[in-house]
Amino acid sequence: MKSLILTLSLTLIASCASKPLHKNLKPYREVAERLVKNNKANANSEVLKKDAIELVELAKPILKAYSKKNPKCETLLKHIVDKSSYMQNISLSEIEDKFHDGNGLPKADETCYEPKELIVHPSTVVILSKQKLNSESREQINDEIEEVLAHLDIFTEAM
Repeated sequence: MKSLILTLSLTLIASCASKPLHKNLKPYREVAERLVKNNKANANSEVLKKDAIELVELAKPILKAYSKKNPKCETLLKHIVDKSSYMQNISLSEIEDKFHDGNGLPKADETCYEPKELIVHPSTVVILSKQKLNSESREQINDEIEEVLAHLDIFTEAM
């Protein structure tokens, strides 16, 4: 009987811990899909930037909840959340080197790097949206968000 109660308690705790993750994943996906749609419809840079900033804000509680569930990831993901505004105001080459490639990140377990993409890719879109939009930059914006949607799928499966 005690083992049954312990098992049920652990299951309840685990499901409660993942609820903040899952309740935020749907709105994140919706905004990401809207951003792709807006970009394909040639929306202006302010619309794209607004959507990308919204994605960054939606990602913060997801990363925080993931950190609670995976304490070994806390240092890396806190760094990403703390640097999210900074990321949006650096050059494309700098965000690529420091955050996409990870050269400016604290060392962490391999399982900790997937969630960071939920902030890094939209931050890259913010940088791109501050430049003059052309077919090449629009293609890169689309690629960034399509990639973040793929990361979201992997991340969701891991949960």
